Amino acid sequence: MGKIGKYFLKGALITGLILGGCGKNEGGLEEKLNHVTPVVRTINGVDYEVNGNRLIQKTEDENKTAKFGVISDPEGFYKNVEAFSEHFKQQNLDGIIMLGDYAQHFRKKPNPKLSDYDEIMMCLENVAKTGLPIYVLPGNHEMRKDYGKAIKKLSKKHNNIFDLNEIRIVDGDDFDFVSNPFGTDFTYHNESFRGTKEQLRKIGGYARLLQKDDDPEILLTHQPPRCKGRNGIDVVFDGKNVGDETLDKTMRNNKIKFSLSGHIHEAGGKGVTSNGRLVNPNTFSDDLRFNPGSAGPWRYLNGEIYNGMAGIITIKNEKMKYETLLLN
Repeated sequence: MGKIGKYFLKGALITGLILGGCGKNEGGLEEKLNHVTPVVRTINGVDYEVNGNRLIQKTEDENKTAKFGVISDPEGFYKNVEAFSEHFKQQNLDGIIMLGDYAQHFRKKPNPKLSDYDEIMMCLENVAKTGLPIYVLPGNHEMRKDYGKAIKKLSKKHNNIFDLNEIRIVDGDDFDFVSNPFGTDFTYHNESFRGTKEQLRKIGGYARLLQKDDDPEILLTHQPPRCKGRNGIDVVFDGKNVGDETLDKTMRNNKIKFSLSGHIHEAGGKGVTSNGRLVNPNTFSDDLRFNPGSAGPWRYLNGEIYNGMAGIITIKNEKMKYETLLLN
């Protein structure tokens, strides 16, 4: 808890939220994973090997714990991203996960002078400056040309950015990530990262490649899986669960117990099990789907408007817990 410029950042249980409701052909997996010259990056003394669309953390520690900041849906509010990033920098984290929608593509922009590309650049620059490993997914507000151009430019300046549109599995120390850069409800077919059900089903193949060790697999996806009941992290204002059914089935069929997603802002700031049961903040669970909420201002299911929301997850002994942060 502490002041960050004009912001006040605090850990939040968000009791009101809890009570108020809850591309292209990818080819063979092993072909892409293994027939590429590996590249090793060293970030804060830790070696990471990029091998095709696989990222392997080569340096391990003894603490059996991994901890990450999670940001989604800033939609042009890059100053909010900066505030959360400064907080994360002080928390001894293993990295920051970015779940998409850096640009305000569909509604009024916070700063009309900025293009989508500018907003993507400024949001991702603010997390990259922390020096922590940054795991980046696109959302439905990112057009391929803007996202690709921004990633290419930022990667020349910062070696700590990992593009999870290209890297589909992360074999980490005490954690594994499986990325889904696609969304079946994304607006545009050719310009955005709109995907197919078949692309979502392929996630199961990536997960199985990681299930050779005892680290938990965590699905990173902008669009959430379909949840059950009014507490779901995919519930919109009319009470409907609008997450993707194929993602939910893929998780269940491949024993993926954890996911991180944004997209449905108003259902954010909480975690639930695959059966729709609320999981309290700071409580380890072996079954958890977490939505960190919107890093930009939004009205939530409890009727409250929050100026910005993000989260921190901790993975330990094949379980995960979350905490939620608010900007006031």
